Amino acid sequence: MTDRTTTPADSRDTPMVAAMEQQHQRPHSLLDSVTERAEKYSGTRGAVEREDLARSADDVMGPMHEHLAAEERDILPLVDRYRTNAEWASVGEHGLPQLTPTQVPLVFGMMLRVATEEQHALLAENIPHEVFSQMVEVAPGALDAYERALHGTSNSGQPR
Repeated sequence: MTDRTTTPADSRDTPMVAAMEQQHQRPHSLLDSVTERAEKYSGTRGAVEREDLARSADDVMGPMHEHLAAEERDILPLVDRYRTNAEWASVGEHGLPQLTPTQVPLVFGMMLRVATEEQHALLAENIPHEVFSQMVEVAPGALDAYERALHGTSNSGQPR
C-alpha cells in the first residue's frame, strides 16, 4: 500500500501496514519456489517433479490464505479511510493491463464469485456498462472451465 501511495495519516496504522508489506516476502518466496518447480516439471513431466510441484503448491496455500485474510480484515478498511474512490479505482487500472486477454474473464469470475452485493454494485458503477455486462455473462463460465481443467470440478460443483 505504501509503494504507490502515501503513508496513512494515522500513525496507529503505520506498523500494521509495515507488517503486511513484510509479510509479502514469504508468499513471494513460496511462489518463486512453485514457479521453479513448475519449470522443472514442464521440462521432464516426471512423477518426482510432479510431486515436488504439488508439495510446493500446497506449501504456499496456508501462508497465502492467512495473508490475504489479514489484508481483507486489516488493510482494506484503511482504503475507505485514506483513499478516494478515484485513487482506489486506479489500482484496478494499474493491474488490468498486466493481464492477458484470457486472464481477464478468469479474474472477473473470481471477483464476481466472492463479491458482496455492495461490491458488485461498485464494480457495475465503475466499469463501462458494455464491458461489465459481457463479463457478468462470460466470466463465471471462464472460471468454472478453468477450475474443471485444473481440479476436475469447479466451485459450482459441476463435474468435468
